[in-house]
Amino acid sequence: MKKGDLFYSFHSGKYWVAKILEIDRSVPPRPPFVVYHCLAYAGIDQKPTPEVVPNLLPEIMHVPIDGDSIERDCTFLTSSEVVSEELVGFHTYLKMTDFSRYLRETGQTVEQVVATAQAAYRRGIEHHDAKRFAEAVAACSEAAEEFPLFFEAIDNKGLTLMDLARFEEAIPEFQQSLAVNPDGPTAFFSIGECHLRLGRLEEAEKVFQEFVQRWPDQQIGREFLARTRTLLGRQ
Repeated sequence: MKKGDLFYSFHSGKYWVAKILEIDRSVPPRPPFVVYHCLAYAGIDQKPTPEVVPNLLPEIMHVPIDGDSIERDCTFLTSSEVVSEELVGFHTYLKMTDFSRYLRETGQTVEQVVATAQAAYRRGIEHHDAKRFAEAVAACSEAAEEFPLFFEAIDNKGLTLMDLARFEEAIPEFQQSLAVNPDGPTAFFSIGECHLRLGRLEEAEKVFQEFVQRWPDQQIGREFLARTRTLLGRQ
């Protein structure tokens, strides 16, 4: 099969149609494999024909499928041009997994992407300073979505969620920041503070203890570790 082909399979009592957006093939000396990046549609009850394709409802904007399974289990339906609207999910996948390829596929430069992300980040800071916290969260989200390596924007989103007392929601943001920047003290410390605010004292103690070990020159870590141990009755 090729880019633009639509195919279907039958399982769980429904017919499932997908469209090939892009194809990745391994390059020697790697073992041969083919991955089809697909747009998947909602299941239908009747066996699909080319005439029903315009009425299909997109359900999953990007799903990678092993080439062998398509050749083995699926039936060719028809072909149509891949349009830009169909590539949104694939481009989001590339943005998170292969940023250089994302830039090539979308015809952008890193300078353009960073400039857009920084503009959103500055808006987030302005909203935060004005105590428009919901708007600050949205702007920082926009910055991080534009440039996934922008850990400062992710940190600020998390800190703003903390300002809103949304500590449970803030923790995954700081974890995402650490995935990008493993040596980020702000994100690391803030996870501990969120646990503390949520009353999870033992979890907070573990985080603050490691924080002190990793950043012994930062007094705030020792202060919060002592505070947590006091609440635990260990001092």
